[in-house]
Amino acid sequence: MGIGSGCTTQEARATGRGQATALLEVAAARQQVAEHTGVTIPLIADGGISGPGDMVIALALGADTLMMGNVLARFTESPGKAMRNTAGELVKEYWMEGSLRARNHRRYAQLPELFFEEGIVGHVPHAGSIYDKLPVIVQMVRAALATTGCGSIDALHTHAVLERQSPVALQDSQIHNMVPVHSV
Repeated sequence: MGIGSGCTTQEARATGRGQATALLEVAAARQQVAEHTGVTIPLIADGGISGPGDMVIALALGADTLMMGNVLARFTESPGKAMRNTAGELVKEYWMEGSLRARNHRRYAQLPELFFEEGIVGHVPHAGSIYDKLPVIVQMVRAALATTGCGSIDALHTHAVLERQSPVALQDSQIHNMVPVHSV
């Protein structure tokens, strides 16, 4: 498990890993198990995924599937009430599994009377219907696979090249020296 958007486990228990580090280390251990047993254990990326770019990075680091609570919580079809925040924007309720709202004490082997929080309750921007947005997200992931020259997630696991970018390169990857025109 990496770091979820509203996860406080690292503060509450001083445990946890960055998502990329967790994926790299578990993928390496999984490979060793596969070499010794012939069994490949599926790897799930859990935490830190906020959009298609993060999805592709997690898959490139070895994940077979993704938990995307923050991404999916934004849609009309997700649990949680839709409401307007103080700025008048439409938002959806979103709570972490370790929050008081979820009270998932059994997962953490806690007695109900000794429950302590490891996540917050908050809001995420409403993104509309998943039926409208999911095809675009899938297309963005497919486009990333095409850009990398990989036709599948297995190929991405094998052939992906991830590079560390300098702060200047990250800045240059953003819109710069232009003022965007918002289309109607």
